[in-house]
Amino acid sequence: MYAISTPLRALALVAPICAAYTAASALGWGSSRVALIAGDVGLSLAYLAAGVSCLLRARTRSGRARLTWTLIGCAALASTGGNLVWAWYEVVLNRRVPDPSLADAFFLWYPLLLIAGFLVLARFPRGGVSVLCLFLDAWLVAGTLFSLAWSFALIRLVPEAGGNLLDLAVLLAYPVMGIFIITVLAGLQFRAPPQDRPALGLVVLGLA
Repeated sequence: MYAISTPLRALALVAPICAAYTAASALGWGSSRVALIAGDVGLSLAYLAAGVSCLLRARTRSGRARLTWTLIGCAALASTGGNLVWAWYEVVLNRRVPDPSLADAFFLWYPLLLIAGFLVLARFPRGGVSVLCLFLDAWLVAGTLFSLAWSFALIRLVPEAGGNLLDLAVLLAYPVMGIFIITVLAGLQFRAPPQDRPALGLVVLGLA
């Protein structure tokens, strides 16, 4: 008999949980309270497991790979903190989460750490000109996508901010960071070595 690898064992454990969660969401099983707990606490546990897994992986690596896994693990832990704040307000206090709140202080670290991790993974370009070209390309594409997103969706966030510039900045930070992550990773895919491109392409697809 062939030994089952650790990734396959992990997939065999996680896949049924994801399938059950998807089925419950699609079919409306359980009460709204159960859905709230599953959404807040469940996401916190998922991000915590991902973060701890990445940090444990980092301990077995060295150099660039170790830094990459550490940054991605810290990004997952940042999202863990944000979801725990949501769980505290919605599940424990039974209140709506303030906007902005302490959760935003955690969530906004997620894209920054994630971008840094994937830049290290894809061999960050050397030389000032190469770095400048990478970020200019990313900002050009991100600016175009942001203009389209603003016209069709983001402009609706302005009334929600109620004239408060801080609230508006926090609301807009999420889509802006999301667009920037996709464009940076898409640019890195073309600059990465051929053997790394399929993995980066899968990451871009997943984040999109």
